[in-house]
Amino acid sequence: MQFKCLRARLSFVTLNLSSFILMCCMLSTQSSAYAVQTLDVSLNNNTILLTPKHGGDGSAWGVAQCNSCHVINKIHKEAPKIRDIVKAKGYATCAGCHGDNGVESNIRECVICHNAKDLPQAPVLAEIKNHNFDTNTDAPLKDKDCLACHIAADMDGNFEAAVDLTKFPDQAGGLAPYTQQTDFCLRCHNQNHQQAAFRIKNPDPNNALSASEYDFLNTDVHGVRNGSGVTTYAGLRAGYSYQSTVECTDCHAMHSTHNEKLIIGDSSAGVFKLDNALRNAKHKVSVSKDDDSQLCVLCHVMKTPLGQAGKDTGNGLAGVHLTGAGSNCRECHAHGKNEKALEVNNPTNNRQSGNLILTPTHGKNGNGTAWGIKQCDNCHSISLIHKDAPNIKNIAEQKGYVACTGCHGSNGTDAPRPCAICHNPNDLPRSPEVVGAKKHDFDANGLHDLQDNDCVACHEASDMNGQFSHAVDLTKIPDKEGVKSALSGQTEFCLRCHNRDHQPAEFKIKNPDSRNVLSAAEDYFQHIDVHGQRPGNGSGTYTGLRAGYNYQSSVECTDCHAMHGTHNDALIIGNSATGVFKLDNQARQARFPVTVKDGDDSQLCVFCHVMNQPVGMGMVNTGNGLSGVHLTGPGNNCRECHAHGKGAEDLQVKTRDVSLLKGQLLLTATHGKEGNGSAWGIGQCDACHAVSQIHRNAPNIRDIVRSKGYVSCMGCHGTNGTNAGVNITTHPTAAGLFDVNATRKCTICHNPSDMPSKPDLKAAKNHNFIASNEQPLSDAMCINCHASSDMDGQFELNTDLTHFPNKAGVFFDYNNSSEFCVSCHNLDHQQPIAPITGATTPNFSSRHPLVAMENNWNFVDVHGKRRGTGDRTYAGLRDDVYKYGSLVECVDCHSMHGTHNDKLIIDSTAKGVFQFPDFLRNIPFLIDTPQGDYSQLCVTCHSMKTLIEQGGKNTGNGISGVHQVGTDCRQCHTHGGAPQTGL
Repeated sequence: MQFKCLRARLSFVTLNLSSFILMCCMLSTQSSAYAVQTLDVSLNNNTILLTPKHGGDGSAWGVAQCNSCHVINKIHKEAPKIRDIVKAKGYATCAGCHGDNGVESNIRECVICHNAKDLPQAPVLAEIKNHNFDTNTDAPLKDKDCLACHIAADMDGNFEAAVDLTKFPDQAGGLAPYTQQTDFCLRCHNQNHQQAAFRIKNPDPNNALSASEYDFLNTDVHGVRNGSGVTTYAGLRAGYSYQSTVECTDCHAMHSTHNEKLIIGDSSAGVFKLDNALRNAKHKVSVSKDDDSQLCVLCHVMKTPLGQAGKDTGNGLAGVHLTGAGSNCRECHAHGKNEKALEVNNPTNNRQSGNLILTPTHGKNGNGTAWGIKQCDNCHSISLIHKDAPNIKNIAEQKGYVACTGCHGSNGTDAPRPCAICHNPNDLPRSPEVVGAKKHDFDANGLHDLQDNDCVACHEASDMNGQFSHAVDLTKIPDKEGVKSALSGQTEFCLRCHNRDHQPAEFKIKNPDSRNVLSAAEDYFQHIDVHGQRPGNGSGTYTGLRAGYNYQSSVECTDCHAMHGTHNDALIIGNSATGVFKLDNQARQARFPVTVKDGDDSQLCVFCHVMNQPVGMGMVNTGNGLSGVHLTGPGNNCRECHAHGKGAEDLQVKTRDVSLLKGQLLLTATHGKEGNGSAWGIGQCDACHAVSQIHRNAPNIRDIVRSKGYVSCMGCHGTNGTNAGVNITTHPTAAGLFDVNATRKCTICHNPSDMPSKPDLKAAKNHNFIASNEQPLSDAMCINCHASSDMDGQFELNTDLTHFPNKAGVFFDYNNSSEFCVSCHNLDHQQPIAPITGATTPNFSSRHPLVAMENNWNFVDVHGKRRGTGDRTYAGLRDDVYKYGSLVECVDCHSMHGTHNDKLIIDSTAKGVFQFPDFLRNIPFLIDTPQGDYSQLCVTCHSMKTLIEQGGKNTGNGISGVHQVGTDCRQCHTHGGAPQTGL
């Protein structure tokens, strides 16, 4: 018995010794193994998850029992808080931090440590609402909830987004590191690249859970606002620095809160960039009853207190303008989407009232608290406004709050109204339609884009409902009585400026007379315009309209004139869609083009008008796809007979005695329709005549008349029985309707600009009836010689020259132009209208050429009727191409209309020597006669058969052939001088 016991004791001792030795070996081995296996699992490597290398050689990978190798009092000896928890919880805690070590049954337990008792502030889990992946259930976080976001955290007590958050793929499918915590959040909270394991139901733009990425990157005032993310936030508490963006976790608690939407429960749970003293004071946050003020007041405080800024929000802080139940800051200031629409409670500023312009009542419930505030986003959220008008909302979201004043005015500030920020070809391309550079920009000479102040001049208080109503959308400008009365139509609005006697002070029209269409529009429209209230009652139904088109009473100005954009002068509409509003809408929207260049209005008129029985060009396409008017094409200006201030009748001029065929253009007492004299004595040509209709077969003349106006008519056609004058509006006098000093206008057409060679008037010396006085020809001087020219472009002696009586007092036909000249240039039968006297002529005598010309020319002048015959052929002429038989005309050597030479000697062959071939005359050869040197004149015709002296010398104009150059040929060869022996 004793033996047995002794043997048993020995066995026990042996066993214990063996166990002790084994334990020592294990301890020794474990100590060494522990050092090896942690090479890849440490805080230094930012990973504490075990890998297949566990054990150094992998020998420990797949071992289920941690205490097979590890001793609790050896691990975490440098982290006593963790070691104490592990010692208390046992090896069951290991998987929570270090993973399952390749063993499926090892469940990672997070909350075994992270709970209110063991690690109460890492994270705080004191409340029941948290990010538990079940939006409908309030339940504590479970281990699997934690691992969704923190699968590989290094658990070093310092939160680092790139280390402590699960690596989810980004939109490109890569595992890019997070730049901020919000970047992690948005990899799930988005619409188009959610994670497969964490799908969000209802991924539409109105669901905040899936719309967060778009809101944060584009419209959220706390996010990357306007795509920049560089904003420094205004209205922050002193010393608090929030720049660029605000993290989601600044306001949302993932681990525990008592608030909906996971809003933090107190300041210590978020607002991480704020002052730590304020954060750790644990200012509570409650967002119940639509009151976000306790959250917002943590960061925000108004620089200029208004509203309830001085009121404690309930957590010990004040500084926001609204607090308490119903004061939901997020309605105006939060993410680009909100739970409830922002209601505008100002009944005076809405479409129903016809007024969108803010008034001093602007503010909640019309209390005026918002009047004078420049920043619309102090109260309004872009995503909430215009939600029922997506086009407007989209523009406002893109342009920002700067667009608000365009519709709603300055709100009592000095901010300008930017209309064009929305009303432009890109954003609202047809509201209004802008199709050309010419617009009603209040600058009659400019081609400018409409400016905002141009728009506001006419549309100061529009309701912007997309439907034009003149009574609502046009500025109330005072009427003739100074009253801002209601407008009966668009034209009435136009005429409140376009008149002569009651223009608004801020929109004065220069030159407000009866002939300025800008100011005479009211007179035309109300009294004589066929499109207006003709004859003052506006009750007519227009004839000649297209079938189905309904134009009764008057036509609006905007039917033909485009205020917002056109390519035509006078603001004529550029296509059918921009005017003719009472016509068939389908026809209007076909957008038939309109061009009114070259005096052609047919493309405009043909929209409405069509002849019942086509005549003229009634079947010809006007160029825009329509036909039906009797004239079309350049010069056929319908307005000349049918538009403002003109009668509707088709005017036909049937004056029988005025025509080129008769050689008579001067109007007579028969002037009038059918030659009845009804038009005789009328000073206004345009009372009957349309510029585009006259001279249709003479476009050069027609263009000049169109350019100069009707004032040019009398140049050819005389004074039409008036007091030799024109209408008072062009030549006003105090004496009466006509200027009795006015004469026929010749030089208005015959001048170097308009008709430079008919005649040539480029030089100052001319037949101006004043000897030794150089001045341009006047109209009266022209008429002395050309009283009744037929103006057909062909010079004919007995048509184009005034008929003067000869010495016997008889009117005879001229055989040559020299007979016309000598009818004045003589001694004894000068004409009364142009007498030649010594009083105006230096060195005057009976031998002076001005009065001796008739005698010289008829008897002794070798160029005239020498010896009274005038039938010989001149000798000494060039025998190549120049042929002068009989006499030489005065105008062959003397220029009546313009030269630089004395004695009116021609200064080039183009102005004389008319019997020469035109190709030689028009080269031309130049002629100068300085100090009596006439060699350049004479050499044009004369050349010695046998060259002597200087016969081979160039006279200076490229021609040679006379025996003296640089001398006065007239000493031997001039008028009236006896020819020298041997000539």
